[in-house]
Amino acid sequence: MTTNLVRPYILVGYLADRPANPAQRNDVFIAIDTASPTVYIATEALVWVAVGTFAAQTATHVFAGPTGGGPAAPAFRALVAGDIPTLSITGKTSGTLPANRGGTGLALTVNPPSNEILVWDVNTGTFTRINARYIETGLSTRLYEARATVTISASTTETTMLSGTASGAASIPANILIDGSRIRIKLGGTISSAAVAGNITIRGKVGGTTVCASTAAAITNNLAGRRWFAEIELVVRTSGASGTITGGGQFVPMVTATTNNFYGLPPSGAPTVAIDTTVINAVDATFQWGTNSGSNILNVEHAEIELII
Repeated sequence: MTTNLVRPYILVGYLADRPANPAQRNDVFIAIDTASPTVYIATEALVWVAVGTFAAQTATHVFAGPTGGGPAAPAFRALVAGDIPTLSITGKTSGTLPANRGGTGLALTVNPPSNEILVWDVNTGTFTRINARYIETGLSTRLYEARATVTISASTTETTMLSGTASGAASIPANILIDGSRIRIKLGGTISSAAVAGNITIRGKVGGTTVCASTAAAITNNLAGRRWFAEIELVVRTSGASGTITGGGQFVPMVTATTNNFYGLPPSGAPTVAIDTTVINAVDATFQWGTNSGSNILNVEHAEIELII
């Protein structure tokens, strides 16, 4: 049977006989009909002759030579590691790197132990587990930024300075904090005070626990819309379910056109308090008037929380 090749075919090669006399040369071409699949051979005159068809084969089997040893006739067989070229790891984010293909056999999607990460060593071509505390990443992200003013007045109740109208969330997801992580809170606004203003207290909190706080101290009397700013920085000493955290900060109101007062926020612990970094932790900064007066007014016009890993 002969045929012309009009459907999609794969030209897989040719067999060449190279006798001393070129006139006696006989080249045989081989092609596979991808629809049948039928195997054809043809002479140089391109008259194609069907010589057989391929039987159904098991998945991941290939028609190839032997997996080892000397040359042998090709046959259908299962894929082996030697059939797959060694490819660059660049861009690989999941799966397993088999040891017999130059990898470590580690699954990239597994969760490494607490505080450990997988680092690709370009010199050895393998992954190595190292403790994250030995890497200075400097990775910073803004978790929260207020979009509305908070007013605290005519009350002696401890009150959050963070608005519910905001971009982001005033909380840190579970298992994000590592040893050395920092939580930075920045706030600002205006403050007014009564003729007898009394004391004020400012606190920095994580997971409902006070990490740092000012000692109740008198605020200057008769302030009228003076600017103020505050900054609180909390630092994770040790991460985990029984972690520790410390911190401090400052609250600085203007008391005249040219003079500021300074209120320090020392650590509440000695110097650390407990934190469980394996759960979600809310972050907060609170303000508390010592005297209930409608003339004691704190406006928080700006508030943001930054996380530095």
